[in-house]
Amino acid sequence: MIDKAEESYRLFKRTGRIKEAKLIKAKLIEAKYAKEHLIHVMNMDFSKPTPRMLEMAQKNKIDLKDPIVIAEFRKIQQQNLEDIKRMKEGKKPLTD
Repeated sequence: MIDKAEESYRLFKRTGRIKEAKLIKAKLIEAKYAKEHLIHVMNMDFSKPTPRMLEMAQKNKIDLKDPIVIAEFRKIQQQNLEDIKRMKEGKKPLTD
């Protein structure tokens, strides 16, 4: 999706459709940020938290040893995967 959007951006820019190019560029920035965020979130193993994860959890008063908390984080990861599948199929994600 990002590659196609970048191609569209270049085409709009080259043909002088600046307004459309700016809109696509803004969406590209959002998509790239979301992609990086997703990569980080999906690679987290809450059953084996890193020192940074433990520090963040403690700071936010989250008990990463609580099975309910771990299950909830895994549920969020699964929802992210489902949203990605839907987006690849051209459907709207179930979560925002």
